Amino acid sequence: MSIQMNYFKYFKKAYLANKSAGDGVLSLLKFFLYYVKYGYSIRDFFSCEFCHMRNSEILNFISTREILLFYKKFNDLFMERNLINNKEKTLDLFSSYIYRDWVSGIDDKRLEEFLSKYDKCIVKPLEGSGGYGIEIVDTDLIKDGNYSVEGKLIEALIIQHDEINKLYPYAVNTLRVFSYYGHIIGSVLRVGRGGMNIDNASSGGLFAEVDINNGIIRRNAVNYQNKEYVVHPDTQVQFLGFQIPMWDDICNLICDATKLVEGIPLLGWDIAITNIGPEIVEVNAQPEIALLQISSKRGLRQILRKYDLYW
Repeated sequence: MSIQMNYFKYFKKAYLANKSAGDGVLSLLKFFLYYVKYGYSIRDFFSCEFCHMRNSEILNFISTREILLFYKKFNDLFMERNLINNKEKTLDLFSSYIYRDWVSGIDDKRLEEFLSKYDKCIVKPLEGSGGYGIEIVDTDLIKDGNYSVEGKLIEALIIQHDEINKLYPYAVNTLRVFSYYGHIIGSVLRVGRGGMNIDNASSGGLFAEVDINNGIIRRNAVNYQNKEYVVHPDTQVQFLGFQIPMWDDICNLICDATKLVEGIPLLGWDIAITNIGPEIVEVNAQPEIALLQISSKRGLRQILRKYDLYW
């Protein structure tokens, strides 16, 4: 609700800023037309800047309604089987691509051994998205029984690559790489800000499109309210032209890992980059393609049609 309300406020501000009331009315009518006829949301309309686009450009974007119907038809079957949305099963499935230690909160023997090795750890709910419920916890609290990890996943902290750390050091800044039937179709780098210890855009983080041909950030970063950032507001590191380390290794990892889940067409791979190589953090069967469309200001329809006439 709060995210949607932010966009209503954004629309009101944009309307009042127009010199001509007629411009605001036309924008409002245009939004409702595209919402009713095609299913584009408030976020689609404003964050992708439809106001400045021709009809043919707008229709190249996948609408919120379309992607939800796609998930229901193709991806939800696998979600129901817990092949992806259960974080513990995901780590088991992709263990060959994970370096960090982890343990389930119900495995008492392994948990005791894990806690003896680390001062701090990451505690996550077994299911969920958007960074909600993820905490960094002192292991002494768990040992002393002052923090319950029952039904949760406990992971060792990831130490990110030195170059990524320069961009923002207080969170593990991950890549969201999108694959469609095993083909990489786009990527964004997600970055924390303002002292937050997660990088999720839905929690206030920034994101920037990465060129999948070379791993270089190709546009300024934005947030979900479409505010643009030339440099990171905390570290002053420039986004445009930033080289993602180990890009070829990242692409090879994803192309290899997709073979384990060939039945799921559209996936979002959250990849952390460490000094010893990239590793999978999570895999998403509802991967929020809005991140890619908003950051690139380009629709995905023509790209997806290369591999599937569904679109």
